[in-house]
Parts: sequence; C-alpha cells; structure tokens
Amino acid sequence: MLKSPKQRKKRNVRRNVYKGQSEHSIKVIKSYNKMYKAYLEMFQDYAIGFTNEVFIQSFNSLYISSYHNSNIFLFLSAYEKSYGYLIKTYRDIIHIYEKVGTNIEDGHISSIMQGMSDVLASRCDDYKEENCIAENAINLNASEIFKSYIASSMDIIKPVFPGIIKSIYASLDRSIWDIDNENIEMSFEEIGKRILLEFSGPVYKIYCEGIEKSLSEIDKNLYSDDLDNKLSLIKQEYAILSSIIKIQIPELEASKGNIEAIENMLSLAKEAYQHLGKSIEYMENKYSSRLDKRDEEICLPSFEDFNVIIADSVHSDYQFDKQVHLENIKMIKEELETDINDGILRYIRIIEKENQGECLEELKEEFVDENKSIADFMILSFNSLAPYFSENKESLLSCEEINIIEGINETVSIKTEGIKEGFDYYLENINNIDTSENAVLNDDFIKEIRGLVLDYLKNNHKGYMEQNYQEITALNRFFSETTKENSREALYKYNKLLEEKKDKLISLSTGFKRDTLLFEMSTFEEILNYSVEKLMESSDRNVLQYGNYVKKIYSDILNKFVKFNIRQINPSLGDLFNAKEHEVLMAKKEEGFAKGSIIKVLNRGYSQNGQVLLRANIIAAK
Repeated sequence: MLKSPKQRKKRNVRRNVYKGQSEHSIKVIKSYNKMYKAYLEMFQDYAIGFTNEVFIQSFNSLYISSYHNSNIFLFLSAYEKSYGYLIKTYRDIIHIYEKVGTNIEDGHISSIMQGMSDVLASRCDDYKEENCIAENAINLNASEIFKSYIASSMDIIKPVFPGIIKSIYASLDRSIWDIDNENIEMSFEEIGKRILLEFSGPVYKIYCEGIEKSLSEIDKNLYSDDLDNKLSLIKQEYAILSSIIKIQIPELEASKGNIEAIENMLSLAKEAYQHLGKSIEYMENKYSSRLDKRDEEICLPSFEDFNVIIADSVHSDYQFDKQVHLENIKMIKEELETDINDGILRYIRIIEKENQGECLEELKEEFVDENKSIADFMILSFNSLAPYFSENKESLLSCEEINIIEGINETVSIKTEGIKEGFDYYLENINNIDTSENAVLNDDFIKEIRGLVLDYLKNNHKGYMEQNYQEITALNRFFSETTKENSREALYKYNKLLEEKKDKLISLSTGFKRDTLLFEMSTFEEILNYSVEKLMESSDRNVLQYGNYVKKIYSDILNKFVKFNIRQINPSLGDLFNAKEHEVLMAKKEEGFAKGSIIKVLNRGYSQNGQVLLRANIIAAK
C-alpha cells in the first residue's frame, strides 16, 4: 500500500529523530563506560599501591623476625656488643691516664701507662676503620636482595589485579555516580580487605622464598670469610688484653703512684678481659652450631603469624593521592552530564514544537520598539516647537500673547523630559524580566530528567554497557518516555510562567503608554483646549501661525498613534455614559440632556486594538 506524502514525511521525521537520539544515546554509553573505567583505574592504582605498601611494611617485620632468630644474627649481635663494650672500656682507661698521667712522679710507671693508653687508642681507630663498613654493606646487600625478590615476585601477580578489582568493585554495589569521599574511602577499605584475602596465601609463599634467598646470601657472603675474620679479630683483642694483664698490670700493681687511678685502670682491664672471654666462648658456640645445622638455620614465620603482621600493617594509613583521579572523573562526569542533557534536549525540542507558544523575547522587542517609536516621535515633535519659536522670536516677542506662548514652550519642554525619564524607567523594568526561551525546561526540567536517567544507569548497569542495538534502543525509549511523562507538569509550569511574564510585559508596556505617552498627550490636549484657543482669538497673524503649528504637532502625533492602532475615544455630546470608555469627573443637571448622557468632554480617551488604555474624562447629566 502506497503511503501519502504526509505519511512519508511523518515517517522520515520519526526516523531522523530516532537516528539523532541514537547518536546521543551512544555518546551517553561511551561516557558512562569511560567513567566506569576511570573508577576502576583509580581503585586499581590504589590496590597496587596499597598492596605494595602493606607487603613492603610487612617485609621489615618478617625479615627482621627471621633474621633475628638466626645464629648468624646472634653471632653478629654478640660480636657487636662485645666490641662495643670493649671500645668503651678502652676509652675509659685512656681517659683515666689523660687525667692523672702527668701527675705520676715515677717515670717508669708513667711510661707503662702511656704505652698501654697508646695501644688501646690504636685499637679503637682500627675497629672504626676496618670492621663496620664491611658488615653494613653485607647486611644492606641481603636486604636489597629480599626487596628485589619481593618486587619481582609481586610483578607476577599484578596482571591479575584488573580482574580482581573489577570483581571486587562489582560486589561492592557502588554506583559510579557516587563520588563522595565517604563512599570512596569505604570502597578503599573493602578493597583492601579483599586484596589481603585474595593474596595472603601467594604472598606468604613469596615471602618465605625471599627470606630463604636473602639469608642464604648472608650465609654465602659472611661464612666464607667474614665470620672467621670477626672471630679472629675478637680473639686478637683478647690476646692483647691477655698480654696487658700478664706483663703490665703486675708492674703497675707494685708501684707506689696514684693508687686509686691505677686500681681503676687495672679493674677496667680485668673486667674487659673476663667479659671478652665469655663472649668468645658464646660466639664460637653459635659459629659451630651454624656449621653443623645449616639446613635448619632459617626460621620462617607461620602463616598465622604472617596474617597477624599483615593485619598490623593495614592499620597504618596508606597515603593515596586520589585527587588526580577524582579531577579526571569529575571531567568525565561533566561530559556524561552534557551528553545526557543533549539527549533530553532533543526530545524537548519535539515537545516544544508540539506546544509552540509565543516567543517572549520577540514580544518584548515588539513592545519596546513600538513604545520607543512613539516616544521618539513625540519627543521630536515637541522639540520642534523651540526652533519654530526661535525663527519667529522677533515678531512673537512683541505680541500681547507672549506670556501664553512662553508658557506653552516651557510646558512642552517639560513634557519632553518627562517622556525621556518615563521611557528609561520602563526600559529598566522590562529588561529585568527574563524572556530567555524555555527557561523552565532548560533548567529545572532537564535537571529532573537527568537525575532519572542517572538512576536508570545506576539501577540497570553495574559494569560496562554494551554498545549494541538492545542497549541503545532501551536508552532511547527511556529518554523518550521519561521526557514525555514528566513534560506535562513542566509544560504546565512553563506555560504558566510564560503567561505571567507575558502579562507583566503587557502591563509594563500598557502602563508606559497610559501613564507617560497618553498622559502627556492628554495634558497637551488641555493646552490646545485652553491656551491655544486663546491664541486663536488673536488678530496677530504671527500668533495665529504659532497656534496652528502647535495644533499640527498634536495632529501629527495622532496620525503616528493610528499607525499603531491607537485611536481616540471622542464621545459626542448627548451620548450615553459608558463606564468602559468614559470616566465621570462631574455630574450635574443640564436642561436638554437625559440622565447619564454626556454634557461635556474634558479630555479624550485612547484605545489600542479595541482595548481601552485611557478613558475619556467627561461631565455627565444627572
């Protein structure tokens, strides 16, 4: 069956509307997916950073725990304590000599004490130079090996993060439109818990392997050379102390010098000797134990202890700069908002065409142009009287009616200023009326519909939206039905506001005509009825010409009024009073006139397009 041209046109319009709306719906879907992706990237960055932070923090506790339980650490710890105690003792002995050595009169005793002090000072310098640097380098190297192993192992599990985060985020039941900090922080916290749950097992295995590798590195670097050297060094110090005890101390004990100072030096040396002997015995025990039980050396944390350490690490706040992500999300949100607005506006345009009303802006321009045209003409006409008077000033000044003429000139000049001020006031008030097109639909209505569209996306989509026919059609239908369903009330408010604004435009424009233009015209009429009529009784030709010029001004303005359908209400004597067109200023009995009939017209009235703007002032019979 062939379709009529009208049917074909209607079908093409619907097709174009659907095609255009589909483009907007596709934009909305793309923006939504872009925002969803931005959220996942933020949570993924947080998750990776959080994981590294927690696991690296845990590294310190786990590594130190295992290292401190090893014979290596116990050996090195005893070595450090012994040497520390030994160096302190050496310095105390040196300090005693420096304090009292110059007061000892016995040269032989003084020489023994100085030699003893020089040897011990030399041992302090050798310890500082030779011992600590090597050990720190080895410990640092082992620590870095553990960190490096952990980092490389974590890289193996990082690729699974996107899938894990997507799954976690979907289970949180969060809308991507909710970007308030409380919601995000809550999401971060839950993601952190889920990550620990997902990765605690694999990471525990990685840690154990890393600890074994790092401690093996210490074993490889220390036991081959360094532990032997350390044991030799501490034994060497023991031998030096032993020679001091056996050779120099007996001679000092037999001296008769500063007994208290010598006793203090001897006491310190003996205590150091005894302390060092016990430390060497302890270190040899740990050294031999390590050699006998290398396979049992590494002390690994249990899985339960590992989880406790991880949990403790979580309590420290992970500093994550989410502001950069949120700024990006905010921009994408604005894009999505704009795309939704465009989709709504497309249907609004259809509704507007179906409910096309008057354009307020055009109406305002029409009123302003009309009133300005009349006002400008009246001002031009009134202002023409002054040049006319100037041209005929010499002849008019000598006439008897000069006072009346000057009074007319002054009154007309005042009218000009009154019209200017009245128009400025009118223009200021009418421009305060917002006549922008569709103010309600473009603001409140769009905001309301946008909220419904966002609710639709939130309730129907937790993840990516497929850009397929079903999704696009469903979104098109939702745009259309929601916009139409909610347009009734919005259009009612819109049309009501239009009427209110239109009434205000009409009221201001009509008021300006009545209270300024027609008021000035009505009072100008009084000049004609009284002042000009007196001039017309003159026999002076110049005065009569002046009077006729004033009448011409009045006639020209009336002709201008007619161009805008403004006409005089000029009742005839004897006509019956009409309250719509006439205003009774006085009522009196008059022979020959029926009750309610017009006896006299004081001022004519004016109407425009059948609407009375200013009633005629009359005297009626009673």
